[in-house]
Amino acid sequence: DYGLISTGAQSLQVTSNRPEDSGVDQVAEVEELHFSNGVFAAGLFTQNAIEDLGDLTFWTRYLDTFDINGQRTGRSMLYDDGQLEDSVYLNGVRTSVVVTDTADIRAWHTQEQTFDANGVRTGQTLNYDDGSILVMQYENGVPTTATRTDDLDANFWVSYTDTFDANGALAARTMLLDDGRMEDTTYVAGIRSTLLITDVEDDFGWTTQFHQYDDAGLRLSQTYTYDDGRLLQTQFTDGVLASADMEDAGDAYFWTDYSDTYDAASQLVGRCMTFDDGQTAQTTFVNGQRTELLRTDVNDVLGWSTVAIEYDVSGARIRQTDTFDDGLIIATDYTAGLRTSATVTDGGNTAFWLRYIDTFDAGGALVLRTMTYDDGRLAVSTFEGGIRSSLVITDVEDDFDFITIEEDFDAAGVIELQTQTYDNGRVLVTEYINGIRSEATVTDVNDLYIWTTYVDTFDAGGAIAQRYFTYDDGTDELIFF
Repeated sequence: DYGLISTGAQSLQVTSNRPEDSGVDQVAEVEELHFSNGVFAAGLFTQNAIEDLGDLTFWTRYLDTFDINGQRTGRSMLYDDGQLEDSVYLNGVRTSVVVTDTADIRAWHTQEQTFDANGVRTGQTLNYDDGSILVMQYENGVPTTATRTDDLDANFWVSYTDTFDANGALAARTMLLDDGRMEDTTYVAGIRSTLLITDVEDDFGWTTQFHQYDDAGLRLSQTYTYDDGRLLQTQFTDGVLASADMEDAGDAYFWTDYSDTYDAASQLVGRCMTFDDGQTAQTTFVNGQRTELLRTDVNDVLGWSTVAIEYDVSGARIRQTDTFDDGLIIATDYTAGLRTSATVTDGGNTAFWLRYIDTFDAGGALVLRTMTYDDGRLAVSTFEGGIRSSLVITDVEDDFDFITIEEDFDAAGVIELQTQTYDNGRVLVTEYINGIRSEATVTDVNDLYIWTTYVDTFDAGGAIAQRYFTYDDGTDELIFF
């Protein structure tokens, strides 16, 4: 019976199609008009429901409500993803909105937002599925603070509070972790600039950690302060570890400080350590494996000047050179971590020998020693089970009246036999019992004397008891002492 023409502002002009009405009728005279999508009363909409039957938008339907003045008072909108958004309006301006995740596809189940008289957001509360709650405050629509609390202890933190700059970019965050640590983070243009971690509950071995970052958010430096007073300062280049300096400020260790340097792959390449007694240790690394170590007695408080050690690719020691204050130098070679040889040089000429070289077996036990004396003698000793078994002394420079002295020792290292060959051809063979001379035989090999041999016999104390001569003419002589 009626035709409707919209005049805007939620007003309708009603035209009567009834012949008796002859045209336009007054809306006020219509008690109520019913539509499939809403209700029209006294010439105004009180409700308006719209459905996206063709699935042309991102929402499924919404329902608007209006007051008697035609001002919208509410909107309930269901989105395609299951979100239900309920908004409240005052004087046509939205004052609050509650969003419910009816499909449970988000990490939260409700959001509540409030707005001022101009429709600018003033606050927001998110209730997360894990029980945590986020409360945010706004000024002029820009976030100023946000605090999230883990009420059900579902996260690794207790709470955190964010503050924002005038543009709404994150400027700082303070987070309290479940283990008692406190993290204070600052941001510049939304990028992390600094991080301070404090061990509030004293559950860790350190007191604070301080990290600094560049404009791209890459770490520049970090400083650890430990409970025992140590201070570790680390530097980074393009976010890659470059160097680290540790100081024993609390004097809790036997060293004073050390500095580490790293390559482009953040692998350790060098360490320089200073000890409390003044000595320094410089270590080099290749592919993270130690290759060289040089220790120096800077303050001259130890008996040596330097100790230099070389290592193979597996980190096992292959050579060590000890230089002592008196000039003594010991160069030791290793195989699979065990000594194979050692050369000892009297660089300061403080001993009666020039050098000696030790050779060791597969178990690291001494098997051979070759010693060169200042006077030119050469002494070669063999060992079994670490105990000397033989000794040969050679007069290389011909400064003595003998050519060689050969000695044999028993399993306990006690001399059993000695053979001396003299320049004039004499040969003296001495036998021992329990290290005490028992018999000595001298032979005139080159026939320089009137006797061929003589044999000395010694008593239990090693004193000569008798001598038996055999002369060239075939006679014998026995002498008692």
